[in-house]
Amino acid sequence: MTQNAEQNLRTRDAQITALATMLMALAACKPANGDPNLAMESAKNHVLEAEARGAAEQRRKDAESDRPSAYRWTYGIGEKWRFAEKPPTATSAARKPKFVSPLYTRPADVTALEARIVELEAREERDGWQYLTENTSSDSGLPSCRLNFMFQEGDSRERIEETASAFGIEVCWDVTDWDWQGPPEEMEELSADDLAKCAPRTDLTDAGWKLVDVWDTEDGEIVRMYARPISASLTREGVV
Repeated sequence: MTQNAEQNLRTRDAQITALATMLMALAACKPANGDPNLAMESAKNHVLEAEARGAAEQRRKDAESDRPSAYRWTYGIGEKWRFAEKPPTATSAARKPKFVSPLYTRPADVTALEARIVELEAREERDGWQYLTENTSSDSGLPSCRLNFMFQEGDSRERIEETASAFGIEVCWDVTDWDWQGPPEEMEELSADDLAKCAPRTDLTDAGWKLVDVWDTEDGEIVRMYARPISASLTREGVV
């Protein structure tokens, strides 16, 4: 069937309406022009039209199908790629296909692909943010995040900022003198109560920053590390 013929096919609803009209006429003993043979011919045409529409729909589905048209694989790193119409099978227990990739030949829906890429990028950023900034401390009042696990004592803030940026995270610090009442040599381990005495940084939290880690220094300071997704800061600044 040609493309023009396919375009001339009635919709399913239009054909149902026409068929119902004909059946109502038959039920009223008023076949088309009073000719039973013409009524049979009309019914036959309805069936043929339905079959033609079904065939056209199947061709459309085949053209847009997600079924791969071929497969690519290799039997090991360094070996050449192999191609076939059907998925590969192991030739022996020690020789199994690796890196099997289905190949598609249908035209790409660029708009849908771009939307999917945006969705996946947003999910990757969201999952990375949640994982790296999640509080791993048993004390909810004294946060300790996975992002800080990447660094060693003495690493510069510039290095921390650069590494966090690679994961789509922006960081900043608030340094406060530790209000320790005893001798410096008797300073105990930082506690949630000590942290609670620090003035809250509502200016940061209102701007989308989250307190993700805290520690003390040998100079008697409490360092609070705040973080937020870089995309959040760009949105606030009107860049995206």
